[in-house]
Amino acid sequence: MAAAGPTTFCDGGSVNLVATSTATNYVWSNGGSTSTISATQSGTYTVTASNGAGCEAQSAAITVTVNALPTANFSGGGVFPQYFFFDLSMGGATSWAWDFGDGRTRTLQNPVHTYATADSFLVCLTVTTVDGCTDDFCQYLRVTVSSENPVVSALRLTPNPATQQTRLSFVLDHATPVTVSMMTLAGQVVGVQSADLGAGANALVLDLSKLAAGIYIAKLDADGISQSVRVAVMR
Repeated sequence: MAAAGPTTFCDGGSVNLVATSTATNYVWSNGGSTSTISATQSGTYTVTASNGAGCEAQSAAITVTVNALPTANFSGGGVFPQYFFFDLSMGGATSWAWDFGDGRTRTLQNPVHTYATADSFLVCLTVTTVDGCTDDFCQYLRVTVSSENPVVSALRLTPNPATQQTRLSFVLDHATPVTVSMMTLAGQVVGVQSADLGAGANALVLDLSKLAAGIYIAKLDADGISQSVRVAVMR
């Protein structure tokens, strides 16, 4: 048996495994019955080949390794001209490539970018794992001036999932009191935290120690505007 390509690749890829002996019947360890199979999952593969006379032989094993893809995601917001971007990717990314939609790029995990003009920009993040697997995510960011800026932007929870506590970070376009409510998916409020905060990047630490395992919603209210994000509590 031989592999017609690399046997280590990212999820979504494949490698053809070929029985090199001439036979009339083939029985692969994954249930295949042809002389060539396409391996798409991690595992150890062998093939037993036999002829019409009943003679058979089993091949040496080939190990196939399929590495998981990351899932790219981010949030972004700020007050013109400075905008904050927070990596929300999952799956063990080790490098980040940002395209801010205005011809400029960065490779930091959580960059700050200054826009020269107000406009709508398509911002893209490409993340790569140590195994070389990549994913990208793009979303439009509306860069506005003065009173057009949203009250709250760039809402982010880290870590998420979490056990004892998590950090809710966000950007305010002006100083204002904020209230964060922790709720179940059914809407039951299980915790409330308030603070008077200034304009720019802010953060609040949310206590999760008394919550049962499950999915909750952290809802932030500021100056009549509400934004929310889900958090997974692990036990």
